[in-house]
Amino acid sequence: MAEEMPAQNNIPLEASNRREAHHGQLASNIPPGGEQRKIMVLTKEEVDWVKYIRNAKATFGGGEVDVTVAPRRPELIANKCPSCGSQSHKLATCVTPGPSGSIHPCAFCNDESHLTDQCEQFLALSLSKKVKMLITDRAGMPSLLTQVPWWDWLYEFLESQNTQEFPIPNIFPWRAEFSLEVKRGETGKHIWDIQFDFDATQNATSLPEDLSMQTLEDVWETYWVTDGRTRPSCADPDLRQSGFNSEARPSGPPTSAPAAIPETAFDGPENAEFINVDDM
Repeated sequence: MAEEMPAQNNIPLEASNRREAHHGQLASNIPPGGEQRKIMVLTKEEVDWVKYIRNAKATFGGGEVDVTVAPRRPELIANKCPSCGSQSHKLATCVTPGPSGSIHPCAFCNDESHLTDQCEQFLALSLSKKVKMLITDRAGMPSLLTQVPWWDWLYEFLESQNTQEFPIPNIFPWRAEFSLEVKRGETGKHIWDIQFDFDATQNATSLPEDLSMQTLEDVWETYWVTDGRTRPSCADPDLRQSGFNSEARPSGPPTSAPAAIPETAFDGPENAEFINVDDM
């Protein structure tokens, strides 16, 4: 009984065309007697197709077919990322910085006519939501370019009497210098490869780590000392849990790991509606 041909309904037209082109080229190039050839299969559906060909003993003139599965490819979206022009991610997950080392377009309007913190939608947010958008949501990635840098917003958050109930951020965006090092390929992979892998997996562990921006102490030493600021006056336990060293705090070292900021922690009495940049 003839083996049933695998369904092609789920094979994208582009992939199907590539498959036919590859197979046609192999069939015409393999000399009599055959030699081992390789096909780079770009989808799992194509793997099934080639396995069918092998099982049906259609070996393209006698040459054996070796199947290699390519890495998963990111799915395309309708609109291009306004920062780098890619169709495989939105601005919220873009890790390809501009010339300044930051992401330039407004995260609300998706254009470069103004900066994110100059947008009316940003100005309508509570301070805690501004911090979440600029710091927590960009942690481990290039920062959004803003007129007021993210570490100044964080300092205001720590000093404000209206935000004492909210957890202190414990993860931070890349420094601009590090972002440009990543962009130049100085941390290993080319930035396009880093972006490609992140788009395909959405796994933050695939991103380079800025080891000089891991704790609040790093923020203090990198930015606040340079700006001539004093240490924030927020509660000692919060400072200890968020990474300040204990030298300036008599209560001792951290006793527990800092907690992640829950989404509900940013629900405040403000009338402004928070826009989730993940949905952009």
